[in-house]
Amino acid sequence: MILPKTKLTVGDNSGPSLVESIRILSGAKYGNIGDKIVLTVKKNPKNQKIKKGQVLKGIIIRTKFGIRRPNGTRISFPDNSVILLNTQGNLIGNRISGPVPRELRKWNQLKILSLATKIY
Repeated sequence: MILPKTKLTVGDNSGPSLVESIRILSGAKYGNIGDKIVLTVKKNPKNQKIKKGQVLKGIIIRTKFGIRRPNGTRISFPDNSVILLNTQGNLIGNRISGPVPRELRKWNQLKILSLATKIY
């Protein structure tokens, strides 16, 4: 469950290491895996093209709360993580670190699955 003001790690190689959610774009009270959110950059290494304080959009790929699968099992992750998008909706990074759930295929996020190293 991702609420506004939740701190998230960045799961791709786009530059920032820590972001904070501002708003959930699906209109729900909280965001879950596969939802688009508006976020701001909180921590960023030096000499990156994405600056601290910049407002971006992203897709949630991992949550501590997790999701329930149709067979009754629940999958959760050790951190809350997001992938950053540019203004056209394309991925900024070209490599995704860590696992991503296979449920992203149902939500037409095939580009994320093709760049992921591990799919659970």
